Amino acid sequence: MRFTCHFLNPKTDERKTIVATLNTAECKSIESLRRHKGNETADVTAEAYALRKAYSEVPEGFLHSEPPKQVHLS
Repeated sequence: MRFTCHFLNPKTDERKTIVATLNTAECKSIESLRRHKGNETADVTAEAYALRKAYSEVPEGFLHSEPPKQVHLS
């Protein structure tokens, strides 16, 4: 699973977009949540995993400016 995460530095108005890829264990966790807790819980957890990965890549001072969006490969 891949997500685009959009960030903004409020002091400089600089914007960055990070593509976060969930690993196999995270994807299995999401699928288990989907089966046992439903789509909403699974989707929110997947977005949280994506944001955690994305925040580790952006410089300090950046904040996410909108919820992550899943990238659907064609």
